[in-house]
Amino acid sequence: MTEAGTKGLGATLRCQRCGRDNPIALRFCQDCGQRLGPPAGSSAPLEPARSVPAAIPRPEPKPETAAPKASTRCAECGAESPATARFCVACGRPLSAAPPLTAEAVPRSAGATPPPPAAGAVTAFAGARSESSEVPLGRSAPVARLVVIAQDGTPGREYPLTSDPTDIGREEGAILLPGDPYVSPRHARISLRDGRVFLRDLGSVNGVYVRIRAAERLEHADLVLMGLEVLRFEVVTDAEKGLGPAIENGTRVFGSPALPRYARLLQRTVEGVTRDVFYLSRDESVVGRESGDIVFTHDPFMSRRHAVFARDPSNNTFWLHDLGSSNGTYLAVRGERELFQGDHLRVGQHLFRLDFETGGPRS
Repeated sequence: MTEAGTKGLGATLRCQRCGRDNPIALRFCQDCGQRLGPPAGSSAPLEPARSVPAAIPRPEPKPETAAPKASTRCAECGAESPATARFCVACGRPLSAAPPLTAEAVPRSAGATPPPPAAGAVTAFAGARSESSEVPLGRSAPVARLVVIAQDGTPGREYPLTSDPTDIGREEGAILLPGDPYVSPRHARISLRDGRVFLRDLGSVNGVYVRIRAAERLEHADLVLMGLEVLRFEVVTDAEKGLGPAIENGTRVFGSPALPRYARLLQRTVEGVTRDVFYLSRDESVVGRESGDIVFTHDPFMSRRHAVFARDPSNNTFWLHDLGSSNGTYLAVRGERELFQGDHLRVGQHLFRLDFETGGPRS
């Protein structure tokens, strides 16, 4: 039989997870949401998964077709699925919250691509569409997903997260990033407990960074990522604060006037050494590309006024604030950190966004 003959209206494709027979045109199982592979004996490659399809092919109705059946529209991508389906046949998301629609009520543009992301989306990092595996047989259903964010801010590959711990690494783990030289062999772990998501750094060389949404208190040796700069925050010791005028051979050393030292920022480079050291001598020190106390004029991913390091003089604590920058300010994870709906995290050169299946907790 020819290839065209195998794609007739009666052709089906059996789901490898639940055994449901699905029409051959569908990409996800109607019952369990599993990605459908090519039919047996076919050499057609699988399409890479996309969070939102550009268009959903639907066969033209035959003149003798009976009255249209009820269908369900996916709230995520707008695609139309059979009323009996529990998962979207285009993007694989659950359809439990979607209201049923009749075929006549569904506009022809239901499967069209939604408008591009709003201005201000994170664009600083290269989100390569890495290889991923679907949920293996025997694992629980996904509770949340990690979505790769490409350099232009658009969503890419999705990695389902279940109740089982999910490790990320270059060589080991459920999410492998073999082409990223900045990722450790086993870099980070994501765990789910009581419907909440937690991120832990597994002793990686370069750390795991989370985009801050509000003021974050800084601790000695914290790593801060803004634009292309990695800055190590250090609190100045009492001994260094108490330095007096320098004297050589009984003569005072002449130089710039002394300023108080509260803390310092060490610019970390890919060579593994510190390039510049910036002392924080004011209660507020602004970092930016064009304006501020510390300026990185050659960093194209840093905003004009990007972030501020603030000191509370009452207790000498330090806080990091983002100043509404386009690409965000990131803080390396200390120990274990809870993640919330929409959080962005940086692992090596990869930028991910956390999406809960049902909205999830918000910070």
